[in-house]
Amino acid sequence: MNTAHDLTDSRVHYNIKRIALPAAIGFFGHTLYNMTDTFYAGYINTAAQSALTFSFPLYFLLLSCCVGLGQALTARIANAIGKKRYARAAYFLAQGIILSSIICLLIWLFLLPATSSIVTALGGSGDAAAWATEYSRIIYLGSPLFLYAFMFNSALQATGNATAFKNSVIASVLLNIILDPILMFGWLGLPAMGVAGVALATLLSQFVGGVYLFTVLNKTIVMHRWRWLFLRPRVEILLKLIKQATAPTGRMIGIGLFFFLVTAFLGRLDNDAVAAYGIAIRIEQLFLLPTIGLEVALLSYAGQNLAAGKPQQTRTAYLLCLRYGIICMIIGAIFLVGVGKYFIQFFNDEEAVVEYGYNYLLVAACVGNLYLFINLGGAVLMGALKTFDIFITSLLRLLILPIIFFWILAIQLELGVIGIWIGILLANIPAALWMHYRCIAVLAK
Repeated sequence: MNTAHDLTDSRVHYNIKRIALPAAIGFFGHTLYNMTDTFYAGYINTAAQSALTFSFPLYFLLLSCCVGLGQALTARIANAIGKKRYARAAYFLAQGIILSSIICLLIWLFLLPATSSIVTALGGSGDAAAWATEYSRIIYLGSPLFLYAFMFNSALQATGNATAFKNSVIASVLLNIILDPILMFGWLGLPAMGVAGVALATLLSQFVGGVYLFTVLNKTIVMHRWRWLFLRPRVEILLKLIKQATAPTGRMIGIGLFFFLVTAFLGRLDNDAVAAYGIAIRIEQLFLLPTIGLEVALLSYAGQNLAAGKPQQTRTAYLLCLRYGIICMIIGAIFLVGVGKYFIQFFNDEEAVVEYGYNYLLVAACVGNLYLFINLGGAVLMGALKTFDIFITSLLRLLILPIIFFWILAIQLELGVIGIWIGILLANIPAALWMHYRCIAVLAK
């Protein structure tokens, strides 16, 4: 049996690096996971790639539930581990599994029958709409595989283990690369399933990753204290998890709505800008991977240390993560400014697309540091079980402020696409300042 990693000792640098690095690698693999499906779908035809685009909002909604509940569970289990209450940690895991099952049931009852209508409302038609509906229904039928895998990974991250996530993602990506063409084109005597094969390959890969995560989790002290009676629903615990999950889930949904908002404004200005934005944000995601790894590490660290009554040590970890993050962002900014244009040309070499995309990457080089303060501040607040500021900040920076800035800069002042890019920067400045202030204030108490 492996006990939970004690993140409350004085080895701040070691503990942060040990979690952050594999977490960042794991999320990099997750990015490749989605790119693989899009790549293989292109061998069918353009409509197949469009189908994946139309299905993305439905997939993103499921992902939002996974991430939100996962972060809530990490915070609660890390708090219990910090207090050496391992049975309570197991209890939260059991209740998280129950809540995941309830979410799956709601998806099957409400979203599964409505997939076709939602795809049509998003503008899908013809083969693209039919394939998007088929893909989304298969993914929704397999929603337990996603949610349970996230629950197992959240419990492992709370114990200070991010290596298992990295290993599971790498294995899933490799398996997905192998299964996609086999199921799509009907190799090895199997029937050709097209886009449905892409969805089925995703579920099979997710299943293998989830089994691996459970195998690792089963060796920890959390599962050693597991009792089957913990699966009896406790309304009090479920409500705590729902309350804790509301802010990160809302933030994820807000990110999805923000993408639609930016696309809607850009669509009024220039379709080349829409294409440029779609390319540039994928490059930006790679640029932001270090911040995601640091956020995962800080959430686990803050959860254990704040529960153990060590706010000063948590403050040291927060400032250390900021230092690491700023160094990574500076290196990334130099990279974006220096070679970002060539990466855009790799996807699309039209002059207008390259210019729009490169201008966005110049803004992204500045916004990256703001995201750093927002995400790390949010990790500390999640670890402190304080989520209200995260919810309000997400609402402001992802919806309210962008609408105001886009309308003023792009439409009223007629700055066009440049006004959209500047608006993104301005919307995140007050959010970064506020999250940093709230983080320091919480740690000072």
